[in-house]
Amino acid sequence: MSLEQLKKYADMTNIAYEGDLTDEELQKIGNKVKVGFDEDLRSSADWLADVKKVEELASLASKTKNTPLPNSANIKYPLITKACYEFSSRTYPEIIRDGKVVKGRVLGQDIMGTKAEQCERASEYMNYQLLVENEEWELELDRLLNQLSLVGFICKKTYFEPVRKQIKSEICEYKDLIINADVKNLADAPRISHVLHMRLNDLIEHANSEVFCSEPIDKLIEARSSDELDLPIDIIEQHTFLDLDNDHYLEPYIVTILKDTSEVLRIAPRFTQESIISADGELQYIDAIQLFTDYHFLVSPKGKFQSVGFGILMLHLNQTINTLLNQLVDAGQLANMQGGYKDSRLKELGSGDSSFGTGEWKSVKAMQGITLKDGMLPISYKEPSQVLFQLLGLVIECAKDLSSSTEVMTGGGSADNAKTGAVMALQQQGLKIFTSIQRRIYRSLTNEYRKIFRLNALYLDPDKYFNVLDDRKAVKQKDFDVKNVDIIPVADPNLSSDMQRSTKIQTLMAVQQLPGIDPMKVSKLILQNISLGINAQDLLMDEKQLNQPNPANIKIQADIENMAQTNNLKQMELELRARELQADIEKTIAETGKIKADSILSIAQAENVSATVGLNEYKMQLDILNTKMDAMTRAAKYSQENAMYANDVAKRQGETEVATEEEPLPEEVQEDGTQSSEDMGESSSNGEIPPDIEGT
Repeated sequence: MSLEQLKKYADMTNIAYEGDLTDEELQKIGNKVKVGFDEDLRSSADWLADVKKVEELASLASKTKNTPLPNSANIKYPLITKACYEFSSRTYPEIIRDGKVVKGRVLGQDIMGTKAEQCERASEYMNYQLLVENEEWELELDRLLNQLSLVGFICKKTYFEPVRKQIKSEICEYKDLIINADVKNLADAPRISHVLHMRLNDLIEHANSEVFCSEPIDKLIEARSSDELDLPIDIIEQHTFLDLDNDHYLEPYIVTILKDTSEVLRIAPRFTQESIISADGELQYIDAIQLFTDYHFLVSPKGKFQSVGFGILMLHLNQTINTLLNQLVDAGQLANMQGGYKDSRLKELGSGDSSFGTGEWKSVKAMQGITLKDGMLPISYKEPSQVLFQLLGLVIECAKDLSSSTEVMTGGGSADNAKTGAVMALQQQGLKIFTSIQRRIYRSLTNEYRKIFRLNALYLDPDKYFNVLDDRKAVKQKDFDVKNVDIIPVADPNLSSDMQRSTKIQTLMAVQQLPGIDPMKVSKLILQNISLGINAQDLLMDEKQLNQPNPANIKIQADIENMAQTNNLKQMELELRARELQADIEKTIAETGKIKADSILSIAQAENVSATVGLNEYKMQLDILNTKMDAMTRAAKYSQENAMYANDVAKRQGETEVATEEEPLPEEVQEDGTQSSEDMGESSSNGEIPPDIEGT
């Protein structure tokens, strides 16, 4: 077949209706589908027969049993049912954690973090899609876990329903999904046949939507009376391979036929244009689309494709337990009965049961020479056998070990006095079987989620996706890109108990303070592993909240800024005072210089005129002015140095945190920036500032 024809088929909804196949070719295809279905059904006959016995035994339905005695005991010990419920109760909370079932995983490098955002949005929508929008998905998950542990093999079908435009993921009943028992895996199966039980209304809807061919349905309507319209109609939907152009290459298709007449209703391609791989115009291969996801419990010991569950694994053990229980009960019933042989010559004592009322005596006539005691021979039955009772306990313990239903695992009291480490070790050993099964379920869930993810990429309404998330960055084409985003379950593939999970959390809390560890990531991981019953994401702050500063830090920053402003004002005040002092000094120097000049002039005039008594007075005044001017100059210099020292202290205080206590200034400098009295005294004694300047 040419590549162009294959691409045309890839875009068709029903090749049997839109293609150029003749009625003879369609009938040949229908017969081939029916023959393959019957062959696969025969190969799975043994497994289906065992599953039927298991269902009957697990239903605990009681029936009348007349052997070995009339109305004998027919007890059904709930061994298999109990094991299935325990497995489901352990696994179900692990799959749905904190209100989520899926999470995103980045493929490739993510330097800018855009892929991580896409993963978060895609996983958020799929959680809404599976848990909120499709309410049946969670209910079917619970049913799947119970049936899987009982039967051992269950398939789910994930597809886009073309009539109602919905993405569905439904459980296929084990008896309606027929696969050859000799295949190794689902991808290698030449055929997968799914028996659908549809109503006539469903067929008419599909025909009106041009999904099914209308001719076979019209014949079916004519053949049925008005009273038979509600009867279910068996449809075989077979995922198989056909060679429609006789080029010896089988292309993947889905063929739907009526089971009774083998008439073809639909032939749909199981590939898209993107899954047709070619090189240089030649077809290389076709990547077939797989709609089924297989869930396995325990691998079949016979090497068959269908796995086994607790039902098949413990079928004979449960039957043995039932037999021993019924024998013990029947033996007790016989021991409680009073019966034997009666001499026929005894009168007025009929055969059969005899009942006595309280204080009642019955009259009996006997022949001469025969007493009542001699005419009655009771038969004694032994009590129930202690050997059978011990054997029953041994078989039940073996069954518990097989299903990991020991007292330690179920919270029994046999380990009350044991150490915590010993109990955890026993639980871990008991969870080995469950952990291996959990990993198989984890793998199957991953495949199912990826199918839903790809269907969303093809059929999801972009407007609906945007409205659900209410995020301007929510773009379906980018978020559901299989090259950048992968979807996996939130479940941990290693099933653990709450005590073991608590130990892990304590370890995470211990390493949270180590250098190089991101505390936010560790906190998020701890919240995700704690079963709080709420969404852990709701407890985490978003990016906007993380970017907002801490109110305490804001207060500290404001206090630091206020202190800096106060120090700046003090610095400016000190500088102003220093400038005023400098101006006073300069003014004093100018005035002193003028006085000095006048004095010198007067002395010169006096010396030229005559040596009088006033000459010595002028010289003494001049010396006093020189001394006063030098003292004022030293005082101004000292004040400037104190102002600079106070400025440095203010700057250092502004750099420290508000929470720390302020260090006191050195004793040499007071709050006003002046020197202490003791230092002033020392300066006076050194002759730097005479104490009697003002007096002078």
